[in-house]
Amino acid sequence: MKSAAKTTENWPEIVAEKDQKIAELETLVKYYEELLRLQKHRQFGASSEKSEYDLNQLSIFNEIEFTADPAVSEPKLIEVEKHHRKRTRLTNDRLPEDLPVEAMPGKRYCDKLFEFERAFAELEPDERLAKRQKFSKPLIDEFYTWVNSLKDPPKTGLGKAKHYALSQRVYLERVLLDGRLEISNNRAERSIKPFVIGRKNWLFANTVKGAKASSVIYSIVETAKENGLKPFEYLTFLLRTIPGATTGELDSLLPWGDAVPEECKGSGRG
Repeated sequence: MKSAAKTTENWPEIVAEKDQKIAELETLVKYYEELLRLQKHRQFGASSEKSEYDLNQLSIFNEIEFTADPAVSEPKLIEVEKHHRKRTRLTNDRLPEDLPVEAMPGKRYCDKLFEFERAFAELEPDERLAKRQKFSKPLIDEFYTWVNSLKDPPKTGLGKAKHYALSQRVYLERVLLDGRLEISNNRAERSIKPFVIGRKNWLFANTVKGAKASSVIYSIVETAKENGLKPFEYLTFLLRTIPGATTGELDSLLPWGDAVPEECKGSGRG
């Protein structure tokens, strides 16, 4: 009886002790939950931007494990040895060998225009513009006179070519406005080729800001090449100079600017 009475007397202390242990365990559980959340965020969350999404959404990757029926057998795997991709375009950009006779005059006009451009390649912009006005403009006018004389139905190959040529006239004739413009965008295509080839390696830029930063760097590098600069030396120069430059000095730091040092020049495509 004395033992029971003593236990009854100590009951408040026992309850208080248990409550304290429960509180400690709850604190420990919360600590480990936070630790797990941070680990998930480190593994799956955005590393250079604040995530806009609820981290609980990460559980969708494990949804199949919770909803799968263990009584259902695994699906049978079938090995596919190979497959053939459907070609949706020609293997090169050359004209077909069986080009219709009716289209040959148009080809000759285009060949002559590019022949003029090769002859004008080494001229200064003003001289090139004068030569284009004298030789290329009459040829372009003659070409479009021939295009307008075509009577082929719109859905035929020559009819589609006619529609395309007429829709592009305003862009073609811009070379008659400025001697610095080129008649073809082949140089621009070649400039973007290096990082277009590697784009499958760069599908995941991690963040939008990372992708934007990459595009800025690509633009700087290719512009430097086109202006005859060494990309690495030019980037080094920019990173060292821009932090201390004023707004009014930025124009002089462009690839064609006066502030670009000689050690940056000499191995571009310009």
